[in-house]
Amino acid sequence: PMWHEAFPARDFDAIQASVPEFEPLLSALDAATLPGILQDRQADWDEGKARLMESFQDLKGAANSGDEEGMLGSAEIFHMSYERLVRVIRPVVPELDLFHRNLYGVYHYYGPGYDLEKIRDGANRMAEAVPPLLGATLPTRLEDRQAEFEARVSDLGDRVAGLLMMLEDPVQEDVETAIEAVHEAYKAVENIFG
Repeated sequence: PMWHEAFPARDFDAIQASVPEFEPLLSALDAATLPGILQDRQADWDEGKARLMESFQDLKGAANSGDEEGMLGSAEIFHMSYERLVRVIRPVVPELDLFHRNLYGVYHYYGPGYDLEKIRDGANRMAEAVPPLLGATLPTRLEDRQAEFEARVSDLGDRVAGLLMMLEDPVQEDVETAIEAVHEAYKAVENIFG
């Protein structure tokens, strides 16, 4: 909720309220140990965990001081640090990561600022990323979800095509709705991974 709701809405009260909720979760994470099968990733895990903890301290400091721009910047780094830590133990399909890099700017920056040129560029890059994503093969442990993955990626491609269509004769509300639809479809694909 802090990242997907409070951050885009610039709801600083909600960001501040989330800080104490993270503390017990981070303590539990800090105490967790990787299972034996993941021991080869221990160094990356420790580095990622340290980065996450440091970014949380920055967020906490900004929240405590009421520094709104600091909260936004720290929340973004905290979220990025979390995603990187997750990928140490659950790497996503590289093609999905490429798609997300393009969606990230459109959803969090260019859409809210309604920068049509950058939205168009991002939408075109997302469209280019869909065919390789459609051809991606899931890891063996997820092979039973391949058909569901392909169906969700196909829906994601449809949503990107819908965004591109809205951009031909743009109306801000319609473009924003189409961006949100792409984001929801992306989250549906990402949820395949747990």
